[in-house]
Amino acid sequence: MKIELNHTIVPAKNKEESARFLADLFDLEVGDQSPGSPIGHFAVLKIGNVFLDYYELENFEFHHYAFLLSEKDFETVLNRIKKQGIPFSADPRFKRIGEIDYWHGGPRVYFKDPNGHNIELITRTL
Repeated sequence: MKIELNHTIVPAKNKEESARFLADLFDLEVGDQSPGSPIGHFAVLKIGNVFLDYYELENFEFHHYAFLLSEKDFETVLNRIKKQGIPFSADPRFKRIGEIDYWHGGPRVYFKDPNGHNIELITRTL
């Protein structure tokens, strides 16, 4: 059986601003439709084969999203994070601010998006 994640809804205070935040860091475009959704209902960010459908809500729990990058792309994105003054940490609880973790031999960092979602960048998987 072949199964892939197609899309997930990302709760946001401002869907456009939130989608644009990651789009700018990852050098991607924000769209207005994912498969099966009405145009304009979401601010959509396609990452690989997965759509992140940003949806506006007043109250929501914070989520965790991890993105696998090459080491070269990791450095590019980390430099953008630093340039924008976005705090980052080597750990998900933000006790090692400004540090990089080397998990399984590759760099890893965490940072928060405008909604408080915990974003993780990794270059290695288990």
